Amino acid sequence: MDRRNAGFADKVGRGLTTGILFALSKWKLIMVGYAFVAIVGGVYG
Repeated sequence: MDRRNAGFADKVGRGLTTGILFALSKWKLIMVGYAFVAIVGGVYG
């Protein structure tokens, strides 16, 4: 049971780390896209 929990925690930890690294590598693109949508929405909305 302890081994299974450790494996589960390891998987979750790795998934979380991968997700965070992915988000950090994409955050500039996300921010530019968000700003573009906000500006277009403000002009045409």
